[in-house]
Amino acid sequence: MFGPGEDKERLVPYLINRLEQNQEALCLQGIKKRDYLFVKDAALAIVKLFDSSLEGAVNIASGKAISIVDLATMIGETMKKKQLINYAISRDSAEPEMITADISRLKDELKWSPHYSLPAAVKETITWCRRERT
Repeated sequence: MFGPGEDKERLVPYLINRLEQNQEALCLQGIKKRDYLFVKDAALAIVKLFDSSLEGAVNIASGKAISIVDLATMIGETMKKKQLINYAISRDSAEPEMITADISRLKDELKWSPHYSLPAAVKETITWCRRERT
């Protein structure tokens, strides 16, 4: 998950803050794919889950993986500072190439899907990070 309130050392706020300061942002593990969900969508899913009679484990995620490079590029392009991102790709990690969640129970049984598109969520997070800096 990412969005307003996230620890500034995590990937999305790190990239935003570095770019906002016109500093190089190092993007390691860029070829890895991860399941990113906007925090407001996670909150909506939790509320819907609590209001339901559904029992058992339910994954709360987007169900779609995006490469870290693609996410970093989206942030850089949105901020018009893509040139400051250093894609120092490292392949020495023991981390899996892709991490994504099965959200079939969330979609099929709760009829839930993310409200925010990834670009809209990135824009809102950039706006929040900028406000927090002032």
